[in-house]
Amino acid sequence: LMIVHEYFHAITFSKKEDIYIWFQGFGMITHCTEIKNVKEYLYTLLLPNLLITLPLSIFVIFVKLSNPLILKMIGLVSSINDLATIVYIIRNRKQIEYLQLSGKYMYYKKK
Repeated sequence: LMIVHEYFHAITFSKKEDIYIWFQGFGMITHCTEIKNVKEYLYTLLLPNLLITLPLSIFVIFVKLSNPLILKMIGLVSSINDLATIVYIIRNRKQIEYLQLSGKYMYYKKK
């Protein structure tokens, strides 16, 4: 699921940009030099969560499994960094002009 999660991040970037996905520790990271405004960046962060984590969570809620904890952990781990970044961006959205995803770091320009 990590590969699919990062791929969904990558498809939100322009095809004119160089996009890289690589392993970092126990996870994966998407890197692209494209500069995005706040709304576009939030879409980039939310897309894999809407397409993977939300359906997985709904599945676990409605299907009786003997051990749904594994699926819950997969969904949580794949989304926790994205969700923390989303909260940060929303809290500071009035001060941010644009954002850039560069590996494990998020760069932004303040207004």
